[in-house]
Amino acid sequence: MNYRIIIIIFTLFSLISVAMILHTKTIQENAIIASGLHNAKLYSNAITTFRTIYTSDVVSVAEQNGLPATHNYNNKNAIPLPATLTIMLGKKISENGTGEKVSLYSPYPYPWRKKTGGLRDEFSKKAWAHFSKNKTEPYFEVFTEKNEKYLRYATADTMRASCINCHNSHANSPKTNWKVGDVRGVLDVMIPLGNILANTRNDLTFTIVIYAVLAILGVLGLIFMISKQKKESKELENAVKIRTIELEKEKSNAINANNAKSEFLSRMSHELRTPMNAVLGFSQLMKLNAKTEKERENCNEIINAGNHLLELINEVLDLSKIELGELDISLNPVAIDNIIVDTLKLLTPMSVDKGVHISKYIATGLYVYADKTRLRQVLFNLMSNAIKYNSDNGNVKVDVTSKESGVIRISITDTGYGLNKSQLSNLFNPFQRLGAEHSGIDGVGIGLTISKKLIEAMNGKIAVKSTPKKGSTFWFELSPAEK
Repeated sequence: MNYRIIIIIFTLFSLISVAMILHTKTIQENAIIASGLHNAKLYSNAITTFRTIYTSDVVSVAEQNGLPATHNYNNKNAIPLPATLTIMLGKKISENGTGEKVSLYSPYPYPWRKKTGGLRDEFSKKAWAHFSKNKTEPYFEVFTEKNEKYLRYATADTMRASCINCHNSHANSPKTNWKVGDVRGVLDVMIPLGNILANTRNDLTFTIVIYAVLAILGVLGLIFMISKQKKESKELENAVKIRTIELEKEKSNAINANNAKSEFLSRMSHELRTPMNAVLGFSQLMKLNAKTEKERENCNEIINAGNHLLELINEVLDLSKIELGELDISLNPVAIDNIIVDTLKLLTPMSVDKGVHISKYIATGLYVYADKTRLRQVLFNLMSNAIKYNSDNGNVKVDVTSKESGVIRISITDTGYGLNKSQLSNLFNPFQRLGAEHSGIDGVGIGLTISKKLIEAMNGKIAVKSTPKKGSTFWFELSPAEK
């Protein structure tokens, strides 16, 4: 098992899990703050609404009935001012034991509030500085005090039309130039976040456990998959090794068998040529001494059959030499024009007998690297096939071109019956005549096989293009040479 891969995967899983946990924690902290802000806003709105109703529906009615509103309300003939009542309400809320605190203060306290009023801490100073620039937006901060988290939420307390005369005319007023809408104080609400944190902490713990379990399961799954894959790979590797050994053995056996076959064919070909030459020689002598036409015809049959058999023996001998690696190839610059012209002259009687026209060859002056004898053998084979397997009154054309890829291509084109895809796939296999064995045309089916091997031995390549009922073009390419 590749433990480095497992460690890397486990590390990635761990990092992803930690990132997800931190992200979840951040989301939960934001949710806590949002919940605290919501509660603080509710407190602030409730107190502001209460104060507004008290001012409009209580204070105004009381004053109309001769009951004044004053900060000194400790008698039965007065009621508290709205701000005084708000401060009292804030004290009662702060004393209820749930942790919420509400206060109303101003940087311009009346003399009787000098000890308790004013901007007495950093938050109140920041809030006042904020409302001095933007009185419509609340100001809040989250802070920790005695290991407990709190949210302080402040809104601007603005001067109202119903209050401005009293503030500007009161003998003890710290400021007498108030205008409607001026910020006169700060309504401060403090909300403890402990309860909300306690509720979300359990959710966070549960989420962390889920992430951890998923991470462990994922790593275990990957370990299992890697182990299984390695086991399968090992089994496959062993199977491949066994099969490779078997194939090597089969290949060795096939090579040995092929070498034995080639050796046998080579020996047999050598052994058959001597008696075959004797048969041909005596047949020709018999023909010369024949007394009747019938005897001459019989001799011709023997000679033709002998020549066909000798051709087969020679080609089998060449094929066996190639397969045994005993073929002697010597590459030298060869004038392609000379060999083509000489070969065409040799094949002219065959083309006349067949009624096939050979187009005039246009000399190119090109040279190729080749073995002269073997090149002549390939050309003779391809050209003789183009004549033998052509249609009546057909045509054969030989072209030599210099290709852009830097090779010389020799093409032999005929107007014969052509070949289909199935025939083309077996064309260069030995002893494949592709149906021509029933045509009466002489041949043994290994000429193209030998031609292909000879061209490849001369560092070239050979191929064919053919269309049924239209003809074929056999071509081979060799490296160019200087004269």
